[in-house]
Amino acid sequence: MGPPSIQAVCRITTSDGKVFEGFVTLIIGGYHGTHQNGFYFYHDDHHNWTVYFDYEFNKLERTSPTKYRIGNFNPDAKRIYFLAYTLDKENYWLTETKQEVQDKSDNFLITRTVIQRKYLMLDTLPLFTDLPKYLDLDYTDKKTNRFNIAMQDIVSFEVVLEPSNFLLTEIEKKRKICYAEVYGPDSTGDFSEPIWVHELIKKPEKLKQLREEFEKWHRK
Repeated sequence: MGPPSIQAVCRITTSDGKVFEGFVTLIIGGYHGTHQNGFYFYHDDHHNWTVYFDYEFNKLERTSPTKYRIGNFNPDAKRIYFLAYTLDKENYWLTETKQEVQDKSDNFLITRTVIQRKYLMLDTLPLFTDLPKYLDLDYTDKKTNRFNIAMQDIVSFEVVLEPSNFLLTEIEKKRKICYAEVYGPDSTGDFSEPIWVHELIKKPEKLKQLREEFEKWHRK
């Protein structure tokens, strides 16, 4: 089944002082390894940066109108986008392709493999308040209850390590519904439940294992 997806309860504060909490997918797991959601910082056509979620769970902050901080990185950006990797074939087939590239250098022929990934590039951040049947968030399903928060209005984005009882209850309610089906008599046995950050941090050995597997995968 591959590595699990990592989801989190997240808190967003906007420039008008409003605070929102909901669900976000940080890392998508599965048969083909791990793929991260993240942020794209655009300053101009020559200066732009991409920061993907990882197991550090760093907070994003806007420190001035065009200055941000996430971990030890402090990019300047006139615009910021949310990047969502998804596998929905009917709407946005965001896939990974490999291409062989050959370069001639002196007496050598150099062959390189280029991996291309496509992402939804959103100027709003979907913060889900409801979970689908199988718990994995779908960024192409616009019917699911969510806040769509303009990226330009966000002054901070952070993973919540102690979620509210309301959101914990929502997770447990949908978990029970999901379990009743995937572990029922017709189960195929290939269900992989997403892992929640607020539960993962209470299991340091599991967190260490997943972090090491994640780093190993991305060194390939």
